[in-house]
Amino acid sequence: ILLAIDLFDSEENEERDYLKNILLRIYAKVVPKRMVIRKALTNMFYSIIYERLKFAGTNELIDLLSK
Repeated sequence: ILLAIDLFDSEENEERDYLKNILLRIYAKVVPKRMVIRKALTNMFYSIIYERLKFAGTNELIDLLSK
């Protein structure tokens, strides 16, 4: 999951949308592991806030977390 989240740093919108759809499907199928996915997303947000200046897929990650 962490490797998939790192791929959201792509500059191409289509690639990020494709990744978002894949991760949403995984999220829907693995109900017991949802907490792991949410924790990975939260850790990525902390990394974006405190370590990185720019991350291209922030909007998509926020959208994933809202579902």
